[in-house]
Amino acid sequence: MFPSLHDFLTVNELSITISVSSVITDHMSSMLKFLSKYFPNLNKNNEQNWVKIPFSISLKYDHIPWAAKEQLIEIREDSTLETEFNEKELTEFWLRRQQEYPLILKAALLILMPFASTYLCETAFSQLQIIKNKHRSCISQQSLEANLRISVSNITPDINMLCKNMQAHPSH
Repeated sequence: MFPSLHDFLTVNELSITISVSSVITDHMSSMLKFLSKYFPNLNKNNEQNWVKIPFSISLKYDHIPWAAKEQLIEIREDSTLETEFNEKELTEFWLRRQQEYPLILKAALLILMPFASTYLCETAFSQLQIIKNKHRSCISQQSLEANLRISVSNITPDINMLCKNMQAHPSH
């Protein structure tokens, strides 16, 4: 909705003080330093510039698979897409290419959203720590895998249907 703080402040007719601006600037600078430690080549990789400036003539596309490269060349040759690129947000532009250019969209999304797989791994690891704690340290591998699969799944089980399909335990 608001891609930047400036847009948010403008739309809501707000302003911030110099001290708040300074705090935000300091925080962003410290975040940049922190991320630079873990991802030293994050902004230095020219192989990813095609996502940010796909209509640049000077870019080389040697690292892109041939089929995706063909789609990128088609995008570069379309002047209406260049106009749209200049008018829209970066992610919105690429997401609108899903039907026409699925291969290049997939490559662009890997660059635009590099932390999706890391997030899933960290979520799974956190769930694993919750499932296998000191009270449940002897849980079997099969049971652990089943519990982990359920805990990280985004599918909501239909409990009523599952209960209907189960046979009641007969009395002895």
